[in-house]
Amino acid sequence: MFICVLEKAGFNKKVLSAYNRFHKDLRVYNSLAGGIGKAYTRRCSIPQGCPFSMCFIALLLRPWILMARAAGCVPRILADDLLLIYVGPMLARFVEVFCNTHEFLIDMGARVAPNKSYLFSTCPMFRKWLSGHTWPLLDKTIDVSQHFRDLGTHINTAARFVGSTLTDRMNKAVASVNRMRWLPHDFSQKAMFVLSASLSAGLYGCEAAWANETALASLTSAIANVVSHVAPLRSNAIMFSLFKDKQEVDPAVVILMRRMVLFRRMCIKKPQFVQMATDIFYFLCRGQIYWHHARF
Repeated sequence: MFICVLEKAGFNKKVLSAYNRFHKDLRVYNSLAGGIGKAYTRRCSIPQGCPFSMCFIALLLRPWILMARAAGCVPRILADDLLLIYVGPMLARFVEVFCNTHEFLIDMGARVAPNKSYLFSTCPMFRKWLSGHTWPLLDKTIDVSQHFRDLGTHINTAARFVGSTLTDRMNKAVASVNRMRWLPHDFSQKAMFVLSASLSAGLYGCEAAWANETALASLTSAIANVVSHVAPLRSNAIMFSLFKDKQEVDPAVVILMRRMVLFRRMCIKKPQFVQMATDIFYFLCRGQIYWHHARF
């Protein structure tokens, strides 16, 4: 089926022939405890590392994408990771598309794993209903999450201050920054090291994640000890403000800058986000917008 779909899509026949023969004769070995197991053939999978895998899976799932868009949902594909988003007050529409998604995957030979899938919604009433609903084609319920890791960041859907992914990164950055205190360089060079290494890794994904205040304070103090002299009555805020270099190493300011830059980029590349941001603003003031999601 897969090869037929690629042929109908106009894939180069010579490249497709070589690709098909490669996978037919491919032998896979498992590595365990420093040893190599016996060779075997995988009947139903595309090995990781194949340069065509993500494109081919997206092509196979194009009918599902069109179906979801026609129903007013927003689908997303990243390799074999599917995300289905619906914005609006009609939960029944989302449920219908979600059931059709199960049917589509089963018809094409896939296995839907309820224990590896989860749902989430910004509406408490809908979260309660989704958590108790048994999906007919699976004959099981699917867990409803209120926060989760997605694309390197941590997202909250229930107005909870949870950002464990970013917190772990900041804690690791503190250990990295503490080691820089003993490097034989001046404060300006150490600030460059902090900005290019520790903050780049420690604040990755901070644009969409909640920054834990305790972890942020620890990171701020560690950086202050690296780029200035240690003093018991030192004010970190004043020290960062008077820092002679043009490099900004205050984590709180760096987080604000990254969030504003990303928001500006989003609004320029996708103008519809301006209306979404306006809706979120009015939601915080007086309105209500319900987001319903599913992830496989």
